[in-house]
Amino acid sequence: MGSKRKASEQSSGVTLSIDSSKAKVQPVLATFSAAVPPVASTFSTYRGISKSKSNDYIIVNESEKMEYVGKSFDGDRPLVDGCRYLIGVYDKTNDTVTFRQAPFVCVNSVI
Repeated sequence: MGSKRKASEQSSGVTLSIDSSKAKVQPVLATFSAAVPPVASTFSTYRGISKSKSNDYIIVNESEKMEYVGKSFDGDRPLVDGCRYLIGVYDKTNDTVTFRQAPFVCVNSVI
């Protein structure tokens, strides 16, 4: 049987942090109701500018055959109320995971 390692012999582990900055580029958690865009698709992200709409997001992508439009709100209400989603990014060089808040967006396709 192997012996237990002492606390001083254990690896340091991964460092966790939360990025609460208001960066212009944000991750978005999206669900697709029907057709899914190609993997290499790029979406444009738009955010509400008034204080009351600052958590409203719209994402848009257009291709030759289809248009994808997603919103994080339904009228005056958010799609998801009472919870937050976070996306974690692992940095191998620093051995850290940084979590960023991500709005939930439901994307619909239009032909």
